[in-house]
Amino acid sequence: MSYLIFFTNHTLRLLKKFTPQVKQLISKELGLILNNPHKAPQLIGKFSFLRSWHVYFRGVPYRIIFEVKNETKQIIIHLIAKRSEVYKLLERLYK
Repeated sequence: MSYLIFFTNHTLRLLKKFTPQVKQLISKELGLILNNPHKAPQLIGKFSFLRSWHVYFRGVPYRIIFEVKNETKQIIIHLIAKRSEVYKLLERLYK
């Protein structure tokens, strides 16, 4: 059984703001995450249940922050943002 990807409502709102080129890159990277979600490094501290996939578009680093639920074969995308913003957004989302 393969993994299924789910998005939080917050992530879906963020995705609408990206350019078509960034959306296309993210779509491609989500396919790579599906193939091997455990390849992404796990975050540390209070966010240790999350993983961070690193993506670059025209020299700008982005992060795809997700959770892997092995028992149900689900990948939940919690956040997609520029690296400079992603950890501040995480703090705000999970106070």
